[in-house]
Amino acid sequence: WRTGFHYANPGNLFYHLLHDTGLTPRRFAPSECRDLPQLGIGLADLLHQWSPRADDLPRTTYLAGLPGFRARIARAAPRAVLLNGIGIYRLLFGCQPPRLGRDPDARLGGATVFVAPSSSGLANGHTGARLAAYRELAGWLRGSTAA
Repeated sequence: WRTGFHYANPGNLFYHLLHDTGLTPRRFAPSECRDLPQLGIGLADLLHQWSPRADDLPRTTYLAGLPGFRARIARAAPRAVLLNGIGIYRLLFGCQPPRLGRDPDARLGGATVFVAPSSSGLANGHTGARLAAYRELAGWLRGSTAA
């Protein structure tokens, strides 16, 4: 979080997951996060206040950031949004996701919603579930013609 780059902790698997599921042609370094939009991948933080752990900030801080986050997603108008962590899903929708991967009933703006366990190294034990959710997103994007 100190670097100013998304998912820069060496234990974070985000860039590995993007590459291993074919969402990027190579493994990007965190310092290259600003190059991802050229591949159609945008990164959006709920807050513009980074910390080493999500639980470092009170829940009220996250709740206060929801309207702005929703507005940014609506303006960007992506086909799909992958929520990197079950906690962000719970904040946005007020419940547990019905499943990992695509939630056919959830939308952010006009975007189809996917949810994966956090790519953080602190979220151990979810390797298979993370990989499956990212693979589902990659397959959906390859087969999707929806705007």
